[in-house]
Amino acid sequence: MKNFQHLFASLLVLSITSCRSENKADITPVLPAEISIQIPSDTTALIPAEENTKTTENKVRKVKSSVRANSLVSLKEIYIDSIEFIGYNDDFDYFLLTGKKNKRAIDFFYDWQWKKNGAYDFKSGDIIEVKWKMDTFWVAGDGERADFHEWVIDAKKLNKN
Repeated sequence: MKNFQHLFASLLVLSITSCRSENKADITPVLPAEISIQIPSDTTALIPAEENTKTTENKVRKVKSSVRANSLVSLKEIYIDSIEFIGYNDDFDYFLLTGKKNKRAIDFFYDWQWKKNGAYDFKSGDIIEVKWKMDTFWVAGDGERADFHEWVIDAKKLNKN
């Protein structure tokens, strides 16, 4: 019986010491030396090997665009295109302005209140001029993954339907 009490006391002491909490002030967080943005390889142009910049976003100079399908576009450069307006779709994390160019459906992210601002209240079939740029957005539900998409800066109606 004495051995059983000794074994029980030893197990009790062992379990108490193994469950003790550490002082949080003693814990030093380990942070990565550099955080980089993951960019899908199918959207980026080739980057010269001698280029040595700190962030991935700085390395990317041109990307593919659905608006200008046969060429690469520069990040943050402003472009102007005419499209046939199809409609707005506000059902997603980013609001979409949808249109047609060269018989292809295209969409842009936008951030204006078209229901409150008559200047952006376009009707389906209107020919509009869009001023846009390729910019970064964060893919919803995908952690810290960045991607690129066309963002409308401004738009105006060209025809009088």
